[in-house]
Amino acid sequence: MMLVQRVQNYQKDLYDTMIIPFTTPVTVVSKEIRMLKGHISASSFSGKSQEIYQFTHVDGDKSVNVILLGLGQPEQLKHETIYQVFAKGFSSCRKLQSENAIVFYDNITGEVGNEVIAEKAFEAAYLANYTFEKYKTAKSEKAETRVDFLSKNENLDHALLEAQHCATGTMMARNLINEPPNYMTPSKLAEEAKKVGEEANFNVTVYDAAEIEKLGMNLFLAVGKGSAHQPAFIVMEHFGDPDSDRKVGMVGKGITFDTGGYSLKSEASMTNMHGDMGGAAAVIGAMKVISEMKLKINVVAVVAACENRVSDKSYLPGDIVQSMSGKFVEVNNTDAEGRLTLADAITYLIQKHDVGCVIDIATLTGAVIDALGKRIAGFFTNDSVIRSVMNEASHRSMERIWELPFDDGLRSVIQSDVADLKNSAFGSNKGGYAIVAALFISEFVENRPWVHLDIAGTSWSTEELDDCPKGGVGYGVRLLYHVVKILERDQV
Repeated sequence: MMLVQRVQNYQKDLYDTMIIPFTTPVTVVSKEIRMLKGHISASSFSGKSQEIYQFTHVDGDKSVNVILLGLGQPEQLKHETIYQVFAKGFSSCRKLQSENAIVFYDNITGEVGNEVIAEKAFEAAYLANYTFEKYKTAKSEKAETRVDFLSKNENLDHALLEAQHCATGTMMARNLINEPPNYMTPSKLAEEAKKVGEEANFNVTVYDAAEIEKLGMNLFLAVGKGSAHQPAFIVMEHFGDPDSDRKVGMVGKGITFDTGGYSLKSEASMTNMHGDMGGAAAVIGAMKVISEMKLKINVVAVVAACENRVSDKSYLPGDIVQSMSGKFVEVNNTDAEGRLTLADAITYLIQKHDVGCVIDIATLTGAVIDALGKRIAGFFTNDSVIRSVMNEASHRSMERIWELPFDDGLRSVIQSDVADLKNSAFGSNKGGYAIVAALFISEFVENRPWVHLDIAGTSWSTEELDDCPKGGVGYGVRLLYHVVKILERDQV
């Protein structure tokens, strides 16, 4: 458990670690750390961006860990820098197994009072201390960590509140992703969504297979019918502006395990496929934050949760299935399953809730990793206004995105000889597979403003990061929250 708070008084006997941020040139601003001035001056620490210097200070019979953080030039101080540097600092703090740390936040010169910048430092404190040890019998010996930010600026309290909700929403999403597939089945994901809805005060309705069939969501059902675990359609509603008919629609891909179906994945590709519901985790986490922050806007988020397995009931390459929209889809690749579930989920949002715009987020294609790596998500949009919103939200959330282009020349790849559409580019040598996936989904958005986020690379980390261990990243929670916050602000 992590406790992060702003304090106004320094009680030196309380802390085992001191974290001191500096811009350049290195200047001791906070009177509480002037006793360290000589040691800091004698060190090689210069305060340049991303620099960290660590030493032990002995004061009488007590020793204290001291971590100096370099932020660089004050006029170039950005919340991105703040987040990255503080994440490194708190990562070091975690390795020291600190129980009580204090951050001398007022020692920063420049835009120290900026709430947006402060929020990133607070988020880093939470996220850098995340662990997932539920299934370890020998857990790390770690007591509750307390991090106090020493600052006289009361304006930072709202930033701390927002950071707390954004970080806890992200960590909840990480937990959902990290759960093994024998636990995180579609029904269990629905249970977790209900639990979050009760705690954060938003509505959750879950439809079972019979109800999904009545809705005509046949693409979704086709993907899930090979599993003994029944599909679940999760609908989450936040009514922050009950006097308005305007609604934002969000869709998260919720494949709780993906074998690829009869288009079977390789063993290496299948290992982490319990993380194929990273989009679902993101929208559940985002709904938690949106509701807890009481945004005055209406949001409907949906997850078509199912497993893509192989059995005598599984759908087959060559099947033709009618979507909820009425369009017929030829399945030429059962491992292109996510876009099928997204198509029906988007149609549901449009037909049943008349949403004004749609944002879908999915671990969809390996091709986006080839294009952008594992630190940047690809996005596609058909609307210039929502494009600006996405870019601003990315800047605010620190979750990086890059717009990829539509290429109508690739539409021929998903044209079928026997149906309205094919679900993948299987058999084509034209490439552009992330684009092809987006083009398929675009066939179901009915000209609504729409964004498709492909988070196949950013949702899961194969290496330990300063702000996240190996495993689920929870990518998208903060991005989606800031998207909705901007839509609330701008009334678009």
